[in-house]
Amino acid sequence: MKSTCLFLSLSMLLFGCRRTLVTRVNPIQGVWTVAETRSAWDGGVHVNSAPQPGLYLFTRSHYSIVWIPTGEPRKESARPWFPTDLEKVHDFDTVIVNSGTYETTDSVLTTRPFVAKTPEFMGGWAAFRYRVAGDTLWMTGTDIYSRGGVRDPGVDAVRATVKLVRVKE
Repeated sequence: MKSTCLFLSLSMLLFGCRRTLVTRVNPIQGVWTVAETRSAWDGGVHVNSAPQPGLYLFTRSHYSIVWIPTGEPRKESARPWFPTDLEKVHDFDTVIVNSGTYETTDSVLTTRPFVAKTPEFMGGWAAFRYRVAGDTLWMTGTDIYSRGGVRDPGVDAVRATVKLVRVKE
């Protein structure tokens, strides 16, 4: 009887501890595709409900973003695989690419890229207010800084929100 009580007590203790050690699942972890963009500025709002392709990937501690923020599809080079310098300059602002680490606190997501299309962003950081509801993630940019501590002047000019939808695997 004594051993049965001891066994039950230990089992309940271990089961209770196991339940408290289970970590909460990170709601943004996964693969997301861009479903809508919203840009707001003094005097206007533009909503694009049919955006160009984009993919956001979040692992437990790393992220990768590649997306086309413009409303129009990117143009192909006149000579496939060999864009001219002028075509390269034009294409620079038609795609966003960066990867690195991230952290979340409450409703703020902070990314810290160690690879980026824009060299001064590598070693910098970006902050977003985020919200997850089911398979939808909304991210609104609040701050972007270069590795040298220079704030992106566009942050105050335009408030950009990206609506993402989880990719079903």
